[in-house]
Amino acid sequence: MSRIEQREERLWRFEDRLDAIDSEKDMQKWWIEFLRYNKWMVEAEVSPRGSADRADLIIQRGDSPPIGIELKYEATGRDIGEGLHQITDKYRNKQYPGFGFVNLWALSILNTSMNPQVHRPTNNTMPRIRELLCFYGIGTLGVSLHPTIDFSYSDKRCKVGLGDAKYPGETRWPDADFSVIERKVAESVGGEHENVTWF
Repeated sequence: MSRIEQREERLWRFEDRLDAIDSEKDMQKWWIEFLRYNKWMVEAEVSPRGSADRADLIIQRGDSPPIGIELKYEATGRDIGEGLHQITDKYRNKQYPGFGFVNLWALSILNTSMNPQVHRPTNNTMPRIRELLCFYGIGTLGVSLHPTIDFSYSDKRCKVGLGDAKYPGETRWPDADFSVIERKVAESVGGEHENVTWF
C-alpha cells in the first residue's frame, strides 16, 4: 500500500469513528487517538495534586504550555454550565503530575446537530458558547477533522491548531502566540492575573 493510500485510509478511519461517537467516553477515545496521531502528548483522567477530581484530558506538544480539556457530549446549558464549573472551580491553576501548573483550559463539545459532511454545528449555538467561555478565559474546541482551540474569537493569534486527520502535525492555523493567550486568559473574568504563576 502506498503512503498516499495509507493516509487516505487513516483519514477515513478518523471520519468513520467521528460519525460513530455516541458518548463522552467515545469522544475521549477519539481525541486521544487523534491527538497522539498529531504528535501531542496526551494523558486522560488526570487528577490535580491532592484532589480526587479527574480532568478528562491534558495535552502538550513541544515547548507549548499544557492545555486541559474537559469533554461534554451534549451542547445543553446544563452540560456547558457543569464544564464551566469544573474548569473554574476544580481544575484551573492546579498542579498535575508530569505537567506542572495547567492554566489553559478548553471545553470540547460535540454538538449532535451536525452537518456530517463538514462536522460543524448546523445552528448558531457554538458562537454563543464560544463567546461565553472566552469571557471566562476558557477556549472552545469543536470535534472535527481539523480541530482548533479558540481562546479569543476575534484574534487569530489565540487559535491553537491541533492537527489534521489526513496529514499529521499540519494545521490550517499558524503557530499560536501563547504569550497573548496566557495574558488574555489571565485578564479574563475566570483568570487570576496577579496570582497566577504560568511556568
